[in-house]
Amino acid sequence: MIDPELHHRHQGDNPPYISRIDRGLAAFFHGRNDIRSLFRNILVDARGTHDGTTFLVQGAPGAGKSALLHQLCDESDWTVARIGSQALWDPAAMVQAIGKSYTISRSLSDGVEAKILHASAAKELAGDASPAEVLSHLTPPEGVILKLDEAQKLRKVLPQNIEGTTDTLDMIHNGEIGKPVILLAGGLGTTKDILKTLDVSRFGDGCSHEIGPLSKKAERAVITDWLTIAGGARGDVSAWVNTITEKTHAWPQHMVCYSRRARDVLILTGGGMSNDGLREVLQQGEKARNSYYEARMEGVTREDREIIAQILSTKDPTEPLLKTEVIEALPTKHTHQAAEDMFKDLLHRGVLAQTKEGDYQIPIPSFHRWFTEGYGPS
Repeated sequence: MIDPELHHRHQGDNPPYISRIDRGLAAFFHGRNDIRSLFRNILVDARGTHDGTTFLVQGAPGAGKSALLHQLCDESDWTVARIGSQALWDPAAMVQAIGKSYTISRSLSDGVEAKILHASAAKELAGDASPAEVLSHLTPPEGVILKLDEAQKLRKVLPQNIEGTTDTLDMIHNGEIGKPVILLAGGLGTTKDILKTLDVSRFGDGCSHEIGPLSKKAERAVITDWLTIAGGARGDVSAWVNTITEKTHAWPQHMVCYSRRARDVLILTGGGMSNDGLREVLQQGEKARNSYYEARMEGVTREDREIIAQILSTKDPTEPLLKTEVIEALPTKHTHQAAEDMFKDLLHRGVLAQTKEGDYQIPIPSFHRWFTEGYGPS
């Protein structure tokens, strides 16, 4: 087994350091060109008209939502503030999130970097302003991108904070802040429905996107970069790329699982590509991918996993599931309401995703296989 700690002994031409953290800015980004183009156009329009909107990216776990949000922000020349859901109802949290972009006619605010303020000082700076009013005092006047990742967590907003949250979302969504403010939200496939419960329903043209696998061209480009730039591969990498893409299905998280292992092997071999090295990549990549699936199912009992696997075993990975199929199978152990709750939990986990036709499916083919092979009928 490859020991990643040995990398520094074999770096040769000093390949770039790449974080082992899977979330955030992608080491190598290709594809999603249509979404990137649309977002750039929306920024231009918002700056020209001094208004804003909500731009939503949603999809199953591992589809690359966080990486895309980072890329969209990185390609812009706007001020970017990372916010949590609290900033939508708590003005002090909004002050801390937008930091030095915030200015208001108070002596405390002059030259203050709000991100470093103690919570009590931020509260004083916010005063009796609402989060939307905080945003209306932004400087520079060009506005800001509010980046909200894991936006599906808005479903957990407490009842006493819902009114403030909906008011803020409404003003941003409808461009009523008085400054260009874009809420760039990313979340699981239930996020759009959750936003509807907070009165965000009609999205502007090109402002709501459900993402899935990359294009095959982008998939190959990303893996090639991992092999050549990160791993320092010598010679033609097409055989390795062909083999790895058979396992990754153009799914960004899977690509990271396998590409990181390929990088490790290549660094240790000085860029040499052997059959033994490729076998190591496939073994370790599959192990990492399965660990990811296990993490998605943490807290779901084996019995419930077996019930789901029993349903899946009768279907092809591309064949849709009906909600009634799952609900009716689960009450062998649960009440009907508990089965409904579990179905919703599977949606929130991203284990199931709704199709455009209104049916459901496990969005990742290898996840379907992991279920049926691990928990299906023997």
